[in-house]
Amino acid sequence: MKVYRKAKYVFLSVLLIAVYIPVAAQNAQNTMEKTARQFRKNCPARFSLEITNFDGLKPIGTSHASLTVDTRRFKLESSEMTVWFDGKTQWSHYAGSDEVNVSTPTTSELQTINPMALIETYKHGYALSQTTTTYRGKACTQVSMKATSKSAPITTILVVIDENYNPLSIRVKQKSGNWLRVRISSRQSRIKASDNDFRYNPKENASLQIIDLR
Repeated sequence: MKVYRKAKYVFLSVLLIAVYIPVAAQNAQNTMEKTARQFRKNCPARFSLEITNFDGLKPIGTSHASLTVDTRRFKLESSEMTVWFDGKTQWSHYAGSDEVNVSTPTTSELQTINPMALIETYKHGYALSQTTTTYRGKACTQVSMKATSKSAPITTILVVIDENYNPLSIRVKQKSGNWLRVRISSRQSRIKASDNDFRYNPKENASLQIIDLR
């Protein structure tokens, strides 16, 4: 009888785990869908970002940037560089350089430049889970996205989301083992933005040489 009961409890434990994992994954999927929907609803938007690079787990530098975004299109401005992307073409200018590079970036390349692009990553190639966490004194949800492919350039994405489904912090672990953290300091929703805001205008600085890398 004891053996039977023990086997019964083991079976029930395995059954509960088998049920819990899909439910937890579905909850995380729903959270990310709502976050992505809220993000698109608030576009065009402008974010003030604090970006910290890590060597492993050791912070090695922090910079601040302004990100204007309209779903896929964006303009990123920092003291190190300015990047424009109109949905197809990207222009990049680095501080101190007399060149503007023109390219057609891949999806993975865009994710390394525009942190908001990571919000849509939940749809493909990642296993999702979520937990509750405290961020700057407030109860939040943290969604963890783990790459299902060993060859993925980004292996882990951690997104902290508030009760209104706004992302507050995005942490990214690269295949090298190094982390990148993006904290959203402030946001402005539904701002006015035109197509020209997401394209480089050569007339603004005629001295810069355009290098076409396409």
